[in-house]
Amino acid sequence: MYAFLKPCGHKHKDVFKCNFFFFFFLQKQITPSSNNKQTTTKCFRVTCIYLSPGVNGACSSDDNPIFLDPSEVIAEYEDEVTLTCNNTDDIQDAIFWQYGTTTSGFLEDTPFISWTLKLTDWNVTKAECMTRLDNALECSKELKITLFKNPDMVVLYSPMNDSNIAGTNYALQCDIVNVAPVQNLIVNWYRDNHLVKTDFFNETKSKLPVNESSSYEFITNKEDDGAEIRCEAFLDFGPEGPTTPHFWQTHIISVQYAPELMSRNFDVINVRRGDSVTVTCDVKGNPTPTFTWTRDTSAMAENRRSFNVSHVTADVTYICIAGNLLGHTSRAIQLLEVLVAFGHPVSIDCSAPASADGEVSWKAPSGSLSVFNYTSVSWRIQSLHDWDLKPLCSVTLKNGRRCTASPTITLYKNPDMVVLYSPMNDSNIAGTNYALQCDIVNVAPVQNLIVNWYRDNHLVKTDFFNETSELPVSESSSYEFITNKEDDGAEIRCEAFLDFGPEGPTTPPVWQTHPGKWLANVSFSKTPKHNLTKGNPPPDVYWYFQGKPVNASIPLTRYQSGRYRADAVNAISASTTTVDITIEYPPSISCADHYEAIPNDSRIVQSLCEPEGNPTPTPSWFRNGEKIIQPQHVTKAAAGVYVLKAVNRHGTANHTLHLDVLFPPEFEVQDIFKEVTLGENVTLDCHAEGNPAPTVVWNYTSAVNVRQATGGRQRSVTITGATSNNLGAYVCIATNKVGTTSTSVTLLTTGIILLVTLCRHRKKQGEYSFIPDQTKHDIPLASRQN
Repeated sequence: MYAFLKPCGHKHKDVFKCNFFFFFFLQKQITPSSNNKQTTTKCFRVTCIYLSPGVNGACSSDDNPIFLDPSEVIAEYEDEVTLTCNNTDDIQDAIFWQYGTTTSGFLEDTPFISWTLKLTDWNVTKAECMTRLDNALECSKELKITLFKNPDMVVLYSPMNDSNIAGTNYALQCDIVNVAPVQNLIVNWYRDNHLVKTDFFNETKSKLPVNESSSYEFITNKEDDGAEIRCEAFLDFGPEGPTTPHFWQTHIISVQYAPELMSRNFDVINVRRGDSVTVTCDVKGNPTPTFTWTRDTSAMAENRRSFNVSHVTADVTYICIAGNLLGHTSRAIQLLEVLVAFGHPVSIDCSAPASADGEVSWKAPSGSLSVFNYTSVSWRIQSLHDWDLKPLCSVTLKNGRRCTASPTITLYKNPDMVVLYSPMNDSNIAGTNYALQCDIVNVAPVQNLIVNWYRDNHLVKTDFFNETSELPVSESSSYEFITNKEDDGAEIRCEAFLDFGPEGPTTPPVWQTHPGKWLANVSFSKTPKHNLTKGNPPPDVYWYFQGKPVNASIPLTRYQSGRYRADAVNAISASTTTVDITIEYPPSISCADHYEAIPNDSRIVQSLCEPEGNPTPTPSWFRNGEKIIQPQHVTKAAAGVYVLKAVNRHGTANHTLHLDVLFPPEFEVQDIFKEVTLGENVTLDCHAEGNPAPTVVWNYTSAVNVRQATGGRQRSVTITGATSNNLGAYVCIATNKVGTTSTSVTLLTTGIILLVTLCRHRKKQGEYSFIPDQTKHDIPLASRQN
């Protein structure tokens, strides 16, 4: 039950709860006066109205005329909100709000009330708007209120020892402090920015702020060392609710593991005689390993990961041993002096210090000598094919002593081809073993050969070959696995290349996929040494392309990629196989030197010229010496000189092109009105810009006092002594091959036209001239006889 206290003659009412009795009373107020004391009576009327608990007055939910704005409140604790209640019924007597024990002012004879309040009570989850009709409280409607509080902080830590060993369980706990309501809390776990777990707390129903925890457990491995784990907490009120900030903390994992090699356990670094090189033990581990080194089996004082070897004069082998409390590993590094590709040129200088006072000479079965002086001689050979070449440099001193030195030359040769096949029946059943063999043909030195196996472009196996051989040999690598139904249609690729370390040359890989594809350079030829088959006696191989025989000794061109058939025949039997050969070649650019375009062309500058090559070249565009990063759209400002640079692993190509951007004629001023005084001289200029330069013409009503003049892109019209016949529109038209544009000048008079009337006289012929009103002379009115 509620009572409404109203001062007489006022509309505003205060609301308070009624007890069993309520009163009507008068209050006398005495206001001082200068002459006498005046007594004023202030009256209050108290009305008490009863509302049954849990009932929306006398109206049902379907007939309830109350409209609330907002319809629901989701706000942060201690926020201020404004609530609006509107009674849409035509009849109303009073309206007010109630929030817990707090009540708004009572308004009478109005359907609308707005109330601002501060939300400070966690236990109050609603506000109620009540309306009274005809001195009775008829309807009410509740407004749902949800208070929330963002977390004070997020604390992420490991409840176990933070040091852990690869392969063991690791646990993290995330404490979310002082948050409400917890049923709207979401906690996300990220591992190197990838979402790995999400926790909800829907089972907990709490209005007050609480503390919550979330945990994340996983088995660590060495790749987790240094990984970043992030716990991120926030309140989620759905798409219609407010967006709240995220609170997070990160944790860096430290995983302990034994030292392991980052590359092969044996490496060869090729350096020129007298050069310096840095030797590195490419090993990682946690805790950080300690290093010990030997040089040709002799212990060294070095204990660092890497060190510099200066002035290399001979072959030498360094071995590093890296260890920590979990284990150790070792790596050998050999320094060689000269590395030359088969068939390429080589040049070696041999010199002696001037103090040696001797004469330098070379002894070699082939090559040429260049004598700089008696103490420095260069030996050079244009094309090295000798696998056992050992040139000897000697210095003969004046005292008869003789010193010699022989450089170590490593001649290398890329594989002629890679042949990938299944030695077993190619049809196999899921769940059975499947084997593939990859033959690498004619490669040297084999100890630098690496074979990578890929399964749908994912590396699955790497083979090294530690045998030592100076001459070209053929090697094989195999890959076996248990098939399953997901392997149906999978592509297996065998890729072979020579690896000479970071200081050595980069050699192109040669590969084949299963089913068969070959990758070859443009000079590749299918010579008999590319053994596709084995047999005894050795088979003869015949090649076919598009059904026609192919001469295997003639190199292929860039246009001859495709599927080839090889027939192998000996006295015992015959066999046939097919191979897809892809010819790679360096970039080439066959584009015009000049291009024309118009603004707003749908093309971009980079699409005007496309390089060719295999693999597809990577293009780079330059303008004024600077690289263009973003697409350059065709605008007026895009005109200029561009350089296209195309690169793939076989070479580089450059091309310069000039872009001329055409645009239709443009006028600086459009359609103007010009006021003139009759009798004055008038000049109209028309100038248009465009590319190519436009032609300009005037279109107007001709007159004897009008003439045109032309200069460049500008054409002028001159009117001498303007008359009324010259008034009107003068249209300037500019045209080029892109388009036509026009503008106009309309001449209007500003002077006073004097009308001269000759009484009782008609002149059949002649002309009257009008004189401006500014003239100092009178108008001659005398008639003239014809």
